[in-house]
Amino acid sequence: MIVATRLATHTQVLDDTCAVLAEPEPAALAAGIVEALGNPARAAALAAAARARLAARYSLEIFRRKARSLYETIAS
Repeated sequence: MIVATRLATHTQVLDDTCAVLAEPEPAALAAGIVEALGNPARAAALAAAARARLAARYSLEIFRRKARSLYETIAS
């Protein structure tokens, strides 16, 4: 399961359906971690959603496909 800050660097790839997002302050991040540890069922569901998102959007094959498309666009 992922606990991250609600900053653009994280929210470009994460949202509330696959991670616990907290404000970028120590207390808020600590609360997010406590939330994750205190609710194992939700943590498991978010982890499964994160794994699915990784496979669907960020796998090595997806990266290769996007890179190939970019190179083909540049070449033409």
